[in-house]
Amino acid sequence: MEKMKVPYKVLFFLENSDVIITEIKRTDVIDDNPDKKYHWVFYEKKDGSIRKLTFISMDYSNDFQKRFFQQGELKFNSVDGSFIEKGMHIVLQNHTGSLLPEVSFEQIYHYLDQSY
Repeated sequence: MEKMKVPYKVLFFLENSDVIITEIKRTDVIDDNPDKKYHWVFYEKKDGSIRKLTFISMDYSNDFQKRFFQQGELKFNSVDGSFIEKGMHIVLQNHTGSLLPEVSFEQIYHYLDQSY
């Protein structure tokens, strides 16, 4: 069976045993509006819940990338990172360049298809 071409590219992929935080680029969108092309997603492995993070800005300093969202702040380098939201601190490993687990992959892409 031929594998279906997916109109998404994973740009960043951070995770721990409980969550995945990933930035995904929609490759089939021609619109120049970055909100239509780029999506940061917070995925909870336990129950499969997904929510889109609302991007505000980004920064890069001392080998750390930072992303600021309405929901919190993500800080990461090539090895690990953290997400701080409402006083909660989540430690993550950076797996950028690796494939998302298949179940997560399908659920996240389905979510993005529905919200597009």
